[in-house]
Amino acid sequence: MAFYLNYNTHFFFKFLLLFSLLSFSFSQSDVVEAPSPAADSCNGIFLSYAHSSGTKLKPTDPTHQPYRFESVLTVLNNGDEELKSWKVSVEFQNDEFLVSASNAVLADGTSLPANVGNGTVFAGFPMSDLKTAIETAGDLTQMQVQVQLLGTQFGVAAPDVPLPKNIQLANDGFICPKASMQGYYLKHNPLGRLDNWKLSFDWMRDEFIYTMKGAYPYVVDSSDCVFGTQGQHYTDLDFANVLNCERRPTIIDLPPTKANDTTLGLIPNCCRNGTILPPSMDPSKSSSVFQMQVFKMPPDLNRSELSPPQNWKINGTLNPDYKCGPPVRVSPSQFPDPSGLPSNTTAVASWQVVCNITQPKGASPKCCVSFSSYYNDSVVPCRTCACGCPSNTARTCSTTAPAVLLPPEALLFPFENRTAMAQAWADLKHRTVPNPMPCGDNCGVSINWHVLTDYSRGWSARITIFNWG
Repeated sequence: MAFYLNYNTHFFFKFLLLFSLLSFSFSQSDVVEAPSPAADSCNGIFLSYAHSSGTKLKPTDPTHQPYRFESVLTVLNNGDEELKSWKVSVEFQNDEFLVSASNAVLADGTSLPANVGNGTVFAGFPMSDLKTAIETAGDLTQMQVQVQLLGTQFGVAAPDVPLPKNIQLANDGFICPKASMQGYYLKHNPLGRLDNWKLSFDWMRDEFIYTMKGAYPYVVDSSDCVFGTQGQHYTDLDFANVLNCERRPTIIDLPPTKANDTTLGLIPNCCRNGTILPPSMDPSKSSSVFQMQVFKMPPDLNRSELSPPQNWKINGTLNPDYKCGPPVRVSPSQFPDPSGLPSNTTAVASWQVVCNITQPKGASPKCCVSFSSYYNDSVVPCRTCACGCPSNTARTCSTTAPAVLLPPEALLFPFENRTAMAQAWADLKHRTVPNPMPCGDNCGVSINWHVLTDYSRGWSARITIFNWG
């Protein structure tokens, strides 16, 4: 999933949602670990993490005592190539809870404060690119960024120092200590789709949404502007017409009936009721576009001062989970003229946000599918423990034995009621059954596809779908 953010000279955002999956391919060679070099002797990307201070916090808990920590993460480009969209992985190990981070955001789109005890990846904001000493004459303000970290860690009291287990550059293709670029490729996911998508992000500079076309805020509310700094600055603006002033708005798609609406529609590829299909299913419905008119706040009133939103998140109804990266500056996008003229409009600036399908660590499948051939009068059930093994240890069953073949009518019964039928069917077919019998699939939904007939002019299939959840 990729988003494209585009600015034009009237401070409009145009968003293009493309259904795609970005995959990265890189390798790491075995490198002998050496002591961290000093910054002045490093000819690549220099990283450092320094603990500044820490104090004991309430409540007092000898087994899980919280402590405040302040640290500085430094990223310095001493190489000969500009570091684009820098990302640094920090492997925290003391149940850290991060409260704030200057000059960076969490690359997975999580808003602060956040639990980072299992480690996290920082992405640069607003300074996402680090130039070289060659092109800046050694100007550290363009070569280096320092991230001031403030948070809470547990269990490490003075004089010990709560340092992370490791820090490393997370940009794809870099190997420490010597950096090397590797390639990446873009491919479309042939199976995924989005239904009733909801898109959210964080404004970083107190911006607010004035008007929209092609989509709409999930909550229409201007109260934050009326009682905030926006109302103090735009004294002559009628905030009754403002759509949304939330720092983290949620955007939803419009129904197809609004596609030709002169106020809300007339945006090509808009108004699909929140449905985005893979290009393999329908290329004409693989993107969704909407436009926002956004007001900026001081000191960013200069037209060239452009700051994209951060911490992107998209989800749908009964769809996979996505994790989104930070915006990356790309070449300005072009859009077809909404009036139908054979011309394109070029944006002043564009950013790309890539979202990958993810699965929570340790999550089990919810559904299983099995296939049976025409020449087999038995049906093949889902494999043993397809969605996890049973938690009830009192019931004796084998977690390693393969699932036994069943008569077709057995699929109509819950697994607990199939044992007698499975044993009778095995006796009829002169097959042996394991002892103990295999455990069930433990899936909430099971699907069986059985080729029922096979003729020279075609074939037919019997599909059995059950929701056991």
